Amino acid sequence: MLYANDEMLNISYNADVDRIQIKGRQKQNKIKKAIHKNTLITALVTLFFMFCFLNCALIYTFINLLKNI
Repeated sequence: MLYANDEMLNISYNADVDRIQIKGRQKQNKIKKAIHKNTLITALVTLFFMFCFLNCALIYTFINLLKNI
């Protein structure tokens, strides 16, 4: 019965820190640590997507401007 509760509630016992932890949080913590560790790469990827979006928006407005002429 306890195993079923652990699976339903998505919790597990961590013997290293001697407490119960939520399973999904460990993956989130790894992602947060990777982002914090590689801030330059994260900033570059974020800027890349921002500039891609800006480029698409500018092309769209330019095409609309040409249609109106």
